[in-house]
Amino acid sequence: MRASVQEARVVKVVKSQLAGRADADVELTGRLNQPRLRSLLVVLAPGDRRNIAFADAAGPMFLFVLAGRLRLQFGDGDDETLDRGDALHLEARAATAAIWTNPFRGSARVLCIVDPGRTAG
Repeated sequence: MRASVQEARVVKVVKSQLAGRADADVELTGRLNQPRLRSLLVVLAPGDRRNIAFADAAGPMFLFVLAGRLRLQFGDGDDETLDRGDALHLEARAATAAIWTNPFRGSARVLCIVDPGRTAG
């Protein structure tokens, strides 16, 4: 006889916060209490250059380009150009040392997901 343990399923929905904000960064995690992951929609207008980092990012970062193009310039001198549909996985150190630029014609929209590095307990 096989024992079965069913874990409680907790679903937390954060309603859209994008209405009227197509040209600005949006924190997508909302008001979740101690989220396991943080998410942000980053919008880079043509000519933008900045360092985008979560202050509490202790873990890796995942990026997915929803629209446009952008260039990431890393502290070690490497750079990557990402196009619509490209994804990138970064370790925490690389993510905080990257400069994000948009030298291209249209705006870039990027979904960023970060592991804040909190431990259970």
